[in-house]
Amino acid sequence: MQTRSFKIDQQWQMIHEPDRPNGFGLLIIGDVNNYVNEYQSLWTQNEQRLNLLSKLVEQGYTVFYSNLMGRQWGSPDAINFISKIFKWVSKDCTLNPNYHVLAEGTGAITALMLTQQHPSSIRSLAFINPCLDLEQQLNHAKKSRLLYDSLETEIADAYYVEHYEDLHKLIREERNLQDYDQCHPIAIWHDIRHFHYPIDIHSRNFEKICKEKNIPLELKISMDDQPFAREEGLKHFFNKHESVLN
Repeated sequence: MQTRSFKIDQQWQMIHEPDRPNGFGLLIIGDVNNYVNEYQSLWTQNEQRLNLLSKLVEQGYTVFYSNLMGRQWGSPDAINFISKIFKWVSKDCTLNPNYHVLAEGTGAITALMLTQQHPSSIRSLAFINPCLDLEQQLNHAKKSRLLYDSLETEIADAYYVEHYEDLHKLIREERNLQDYDQCHPIAIWHDIRHFHYPIDIHSRNFEKICKEKNIPLELKISMDDQPFAREEGLKHFFNKHESVLN
């Protein structure tokens, strides 16, 4: 596996290239704790994540991800920045132009917005313990006033919104999960005990929405302490959606 880092607009990216590429690219979008710098990333420093990353690269996937401005919560800036990464990767690597996406936590919000705005660039979506509904996540945080105030401020900063009333209006109008209407295949692995992003308000709610709209979604519920031990499931899911190249 060859690993390189590169910079776009003062943000570090990292790309891992296999010895025997299969021609498909995989974008990883991390949770709020995600980071990338010139020499390392969360995915190279965390043992479970590194193991999954290594297995995916061994299977032939060219895996890449970004620091993505830190805690970005699916902001327009994050979506626009990913389109720049796609352009860089398409020029530097010989890959199919439709990318798989693996998102963790709040990265799933970004992945859905990315798919809404750039559907032709996406092949499939795989989520691990996802945060999918921004409005419901804010409501969930109300159990702790300190947590709610911190989260509200964090999201407002990411969206460059000064007044919280405007923020909540923006979320209802532009980040409403009910508005998702793309038909890319989706697989979700969600630990039922995950208290940061409860399964009922995120994955199960999204499953109902997808069922109503005939969007293909597989929800896999788990109860284990190894959320990233998903290489076989991911391999099967990705392979299943690679027979059609465009």
